[in-house]
Amino acid sequence: MDVTFGRSLAPLTATDGATTTVADSRQMTAGSVDLEHRIANEQMRLFYSLDAGTYNTPGDWSYYLHTAGGTWRSTKPDSTRPTLFIGGSAAWRGNGASWAAADYKGLGAFTNVEWRPRPTATLRAGYRFDARAFPDSPELNQHEHGSFGSVLVNLPSRTTLISEVRAGVK
Repeated sequence: MDVTFGRSLAPLTATDGATTTVADSRQMTAGSVDLEHRIANEQMRLFYSLDAGTYNTPGDWSYYLHTAGGTWRSTKPDSTRPTLFIGGSAAWRGNGASWAAADYKGLGAFTNVEWRPRPTATLRAGYRFDARAFPDSPELNQHEHGSFGSVLVNLPSRTTLISEVRAGVK
């Protein structure tokens, strides 16, 4: 479990060359709680995250974002065989009255394959689909598809080369 909390500081400015004052009192307060549980010999991961905050600006600029999901891998973490990863998540974002039109609910799913043919090389490829629905602004509803492929090579000189291609449509 991981918990964070923070408050932004307002910028300081000198008004007469000697006195420093706060120029803007619009600050942000935010916090998050992240929970994670691994089961099945570390091959399955379940998670939940709550991120919330507020902007100290006239109006209600608060927000919260709930995200929950899981991932599964076909092999143990130290395996040299090709590994299939499958996962999904759900999100629910609510905003204060000043920007409530940006509230959304979303679903996402992915599948990836990773293979390490040599200790110094890794090949990866995958696909992801995300959908978001904005109840107050249906014209913002979206579906996104994305795929990628990458090659990672570690050279004897301790240099790492990575080549990656991504394609997507929204």
